[in-house]
Amino acid sequence: MKKDHNDALEKLKTDYEDKIFKIRGEYGEKICQLEERLANLSNELESFKVINLKRLLSTFTVSATNCQVVEDLFSEKNWYLIWMLC
Repeated sequence: MKKDHNDALEKLKTDYEDKIFKIRGEYGEKICQLEERLANLSNELESFKVINLKRLLSTFTVSATNCQVVEDLFSEKNWYLIWMLC
């Protein structure tokens, strides 16, 4: 009877370890997928920042008529906005 209990206990331990191993594997796989997705989103964000900055800068050319606009754009209060775009 003691041997039967030990065998049953050993089977429970083995089943438990198998289930934990499977769950950890699934968790690890999901983490890898999320890290890959995060990297892709980060790259996408960087490309959008570059595109938006190029668009912003292309709308302003330095000439006698719009020097004030350019000066206002690059004033101290707008540096945060420009930094965020970079």
